[in-house]
Amino acid sequence: MKVFISQPIRGKNYDDIMRSRNDAIFNLVEKFPDEDLKIIESFIPAMYYDANNNPIVGLGTCIGLMGDADLVYMCKGWEESRGCSIERRVAIDYEIPIIYEL
Repeated sequence: MKVFISQPIRGKNYDDIMRSRNDAIFNLVEKFPDEDLKIIESFIPAMYYDANNNPIVGLGTCIGLMGDADLVYMCKGWEESRGCSIERRVAIDYEIPIIYEL
């Protein structure tokens, strides 16, 4: 099963982002112990830390990657994130199942 992780990143440093991502992966492995999980690499550090990059382009890249997902995992705080809210809307509109981090 291919999983797209939607996580807030604005204002977070690399370590916080990776910790949240690793927590999400741990939760997914616990929830789906018998599944062959493939995490879609949607966090591309250069895309987020280069001041010349346009955040809309980054969001578009992520949405493109989500096109391969069988499941979307929404990390805590998604409600306050513009990007995560848009990714959630896309998942709903394209009927990709979503689970929410508790």
